[in-house]
Amino acid sequence: MRIAGLDTAVKDSGGGVIQHDTDWSRDPSLEFEWIRRLAERTGQTVSFTLMQLDETPGAFRKILDWTSDAVAEGVPLRPGAGCRPVGMLINLESSTHPFSEHLSYLEVRHLPLAERTARSHRVAGVQLRIGEMGRFQFPGGCPSLSEPVMV
Repeated sequence: MRIAGLDTAVKDSGGGVIQHDTDWSRDPSLEFEWIRRLAERTGQTVSFTLMQLDETPGAFRKILDWTSDAVAEGVPLRPGAGCRPVGMLINLESSTHPFSEHLSYLEVRHLPLAERTARSHRVAGVQLRIGEMGRFQFPGGCPSLSEPVMV
């Protein structure tokens, strides 16, 4: 990760706050340790977004406990709660979208966009299949929808 040059640039230019956003989807303890080391190494306040994920309920409480312990030891950490989720625009030409992992969508993803959408609308059952069929599991895991989506 190339953050090392950026973090020292903040310090060398007079200091400031380093904001770190993560989805905490990997091991939260490893992610937190990285954030803590960043604050310790630079002496700069590291602000990070805290959230709760369905996959790891209660992890945010552990992160708050770890933060309290680190702050008590003088590590400049500041957790924060986002006022809204991070936004993004997605469509069928995006690298990932609500259907990108669905097995029935994989059957048509190689087609040009116009043909892909026309075929999905004229082929009986494709819309229902995209919503109901299981998701393809990528090796090593990949973020996916927790509930089927109907188009």
